[in-house]
Amino acid sequence: IALIWSKMSTGLPIEINSSMKDQNYISFCRLDIDIHKNAPHVHVHEKRENKDHWHGAEIQVIIEGNWTTHRSRILHYMRLMAVITPYAQFLFRFLSDAPEKNLTIKFTRRTDAMPPVPLLTKHHPSAVDLLLLKRLIADTTKQNLLQFLQHEFVNIRKAHADRLIGEMGSGFSAETTVKSLTSQQLVRIQQLFREVKFDDPSGNCLSPAGEYNLRI
Repeated sequence: IALIWSKMSTGLPIEINSSMKDQNYISFCRLDIDIHKNAPHVHVHEKRENKDHWHGAEIQVIIEGNWTTHRSRILHYMRLMAVITPYAQFLFRFLSDAPEKNLTIKFTRRTDAMPPVPLLTKHHPSAVDLLLLKRLIADTTKQNLLQFLQHEFVNIRKAHADRLIGEMGSGFSAETTVKSLTSQQLVRIQQLFREVKFDDPSGNCLSPAGEYNLRI
């Protein structure tokens, strides 16, 4: 997203430096993106000397915007990014025509330990839109509507699935072949997902950033 905004507002490419621990070179890449093809356009990709034995990844992006109007939102966004990625360092610079208005904010890395990888989980029905519903049906191995509701979503057990099917109205049954559902029927299912109160999803799949990170 940052790359796209940079491309749209300034047309300037982004620059990426990366190096692994004990690696004697830095990989440098300067690139932008072809918005129409959604493909990278690499200007420079080369190895550079790493005299200081630096390691990590650094991304530099320049974006033009209305600082006066959006300052508070931008700084709030940077704080949120620092909370959820405590293993990264963020440096933000605002450069003005008036030097006294320049601003530099730095959020330093607060841990060297990467959090555990989040677990894959099924979709919560209340967050499913029509496009996602169509994709889930195209990919599912379940044959009928009852099985589909039970196995492709969280917080829908058999008894709940039976009640949902009953509320969908005529044309729906537990044995309805899920891949034969019409566009109008899919709209009805998605509308019902929005109307019905489901239990909140479990947080067991999440990767906590840590309580101490909330004190920024």
